Amino acid sequence: FRVSSEQARNSRHLETLFKYYITNPLSLLHRAEEKSLHVLEFWTQRYSRMKSSEPIKARIHAHSAVLFAIRVAENDRVASYVGSDFHVSSGMEVVKMSSSSSKLQLELNVKRATKDAHVTVFLPFDPQHSLKTSGSANDPVRKAERLGPDHRIWKVPVGLTEQGGTLIVEQK
Repeated sequence: FRVSSEQARNSRHLETLFKYYITNPLSLLHRAEEKSLHVLEFWTQRYSRMKSSEPIKARIHAHSAVLFAIRVAENDRVASYVGSDFHVSSGMEVVKMSSSSSKLQLELNVKRATKDAHVTVFLPFDPQHSLKTSGSANDPVRKAERLGPDHRIWKVPVGLTEQGGTLIVEQK
């Protein structure tokens, strides 16, 4: 959105704009039809699933910020990338992605070595089944964990070399 210099001098106007866009982020996209969304807050890594017509509710403390990775949940029968804790961009590390109903493969690169990072993914697998991770970005020591009430959201630990790596997540 654009703000004129006159509007910028009016703090009430900016406060109104800020409140509107923080509670209605998809209004910026001008989408007419309602969508289901994956919402991941970067700093806390809290996940929620919501409708595009719903406002995002967040408690923002003084001198703090919230940062959301918001992705349209296109198809609940296919595995998908939701976000990560690599970088505030929460997605620029994905060089290539392929997915199906039983497997998600991500080629990742952040141009530096990392060993304590996580990728959050949606997996349409039956929650009774467990998960198998492999590939050069796989962290064999730390285990993936489920997030939130939707047992199809997984926080998967990854480790990358400076050249990046591949993470494969599939149903066991």
